[in-house]
Amino acid sequence: MTDEALAPVPAAEADEGLFTPRYLRKIDPGVASVIDVGVNHGTPALYRAFARLPFLLVDPQQGADARLNVRPRDYRFANVAVGASPGSLTIHEEGGRSTALERTALTRARDTDTYQAEMTTLDLLIDAFALPAPIGLKIDTEGFELEVLKGLDRHAADVGFVICECSVRRRFVGGYAMADLVGALKAKGFDVFNFLNPPKEKPTFYDMLFLRSDHPLFG
Repeated sequence: MTDEALAPVPAAEADEGLFTPRYLRKIDPGVASVIDVGVNHGTPALYRAFARLPFLLVDPQQGADARLNVRPRDYRFANVAVGASPGSLTIHEEGGRSTALERTALTRARDTDTYQAEMTTLDLLIDAFALPAPIGLKIDTEGFELEVLKGLDRHAADVGFVICECSVRRRFVGGYAMADLVGALKAKGFDVFNFLNPPKEKPTFYDMLFLRSDHPLFG
């Protein structure tokens, strides 16, 4: 893959950042399936970028599949939480959002519902759904991203790229620092390649793209 293949995006797309089908297709390392962890209403750019691939959508919210506003062409749905080990997890819903953590004053909202959800790991999901590798992975779990990554061990080498929401400011009580998340992915063979959102003066989070450390785009 050459630098020419990653020419600047048009101004209209650049204003929206790089979380676009056009950009994601350019960095495609030949993935054969995609996991979307933390779906909420759907991730249209991801579904359009890899429209021909099978998807596994994962979200613990009650009635999660029915919440989707956009869906991949070929997908299966796992209505579970994902973390470091199997078990159960308390989910707090806040007007359509959900988290397993207590929010700080920066993003606090009143709970509209609280319930228990089954929790599994990425390794066990990949086993259960027999997903073909390499796998593209997107994680947006409202501060729980580091715990999700702890459950990716045996299959870490089967993942081709990771798109992960990374907290910058202290959105959650006891939440990770961005350096913790970057270090965890480094230990699993990934390095930061890009920030997918437009820059902000005081960001609360960024969607970050991680590629395998030996990806040719690092050369």
